[in-house]
Amino acid sequence: MVTTKGFTIIEGLEDIPNDWALTPVSEKNPYRKGWQEEKPLTREQIKNEIKKGNATGYGLRLGDVSGGLIAVDVDGASVEQLLNAIAPYDDSVTVCWTSNKPGRYQMLFQIPDKYRQQLSGFTRQDIKTWNGYHCEEGEHLELRYNGHQSVLPCSYHPETGRYEWLMSPNDISIAIAPDWIIKLALGELTDPADQPVTPQTSNPPKSKGNSKNRWERYLDDFQFRSEPIPLINCLSRENRELAESGIGEGARDNTAIRIALDAVGCERWLDANGQAYEGSADEIIREFCSRCSPPLGEKDINRIYKSAQKGSQGSAIAKNLGDEAMKAVVASHFWEEEKPNYNSQARSFSAGK
Repeated sequence: MVTTKGFTIIEGLEDIPNDWALTPVSEKNPYRKGWQEEKPLTREQIKNEIKKGNATGYGLRLGDVSGGLIAVDVDGASVEQLLNAIAPYDDSVTVCWTSNKPGRYQMLFQIPDKYRQQLSGFTRQDIKTWNGYHCEEGEHLELRYNGHQSVLPCSYHPETGRYEWLMSPNDISIAIAPDWIIKLALGELTDPADQPVTPQTSNPPKSKGNSKNRWERYLDDFQFRSEPIPLINCLSRENRELAESGIGEGARDNTAIRIALDAVGCERWLDANGQAYEGSADEIIREFCSRCSPPLGEKDINRIYKSAQKGSQGSAIAKNLGDEAMKAVVASHFWEEEKPNYNSQARSFSAGK
């Protein structure tokens, strides 16, 4: 029986709703002839494929066969800026999982019934550029629907060991697909740039050799400190602002989970890298909940915090920023104070040199 980190893949099937159509996969690939059209396999058939050694996991068959489920695959750290350009105000919180590769995760959404017929012919859309942003080579944003599948936890992954839930279907309900997903799938939302865009990365590329500027040299040299930084400063700007202001009834729960995932993920990342910090994820969540209108109670706070602790895996913070981006967030806290005494040529922090 295939295991990953002591956890059998067959046991992982218990977390998957029965109405999700699955197909067995070998590593990341379906292998049954005609798997897109065949009658959905039973859980026993999936288990037998794993026991026989034919399968190393299972993929979710997307689209109509699973009741209109669509997957959004964020494949790489540079995709974040592109995703934010397409949907800058989307605060959806939904079932999501990761391969544990930096910057890689998938989100699952429900297509409303009124659009199902219109999208019966939609299969996938692959997006690499949007309004002047360009993903780095080999990275892209993908929408998957009819005729496609996405490998689910706790299937085996050839590079990281296994896929893991960030928010499992036991933790949260699948969110209704927001308008930007519907419009992309219908072809009603197109790149606003009406001419070829100049390729850009999500972060300005570092210059090479001796032409690096002082900040780039500082970031190269930066070592994590025993001097604490405020934990809340490590959250995304939007989550930080929400945590400090609260929100009205109707969006409190999903927003709280989103902030909690970010805070717990940042807390774990800082712990793993030896950077001291002030405050805690629990305090940030409580502050947000107290500022909501009406405030969320103790029972809700405990539920949200527990869910975030389970869903936020290691350094995979809410949007999987990645180690380099998180290091820059921490370093920027010290930069303004240390910049005057930082000698970019001697690569030292010695004052007066």
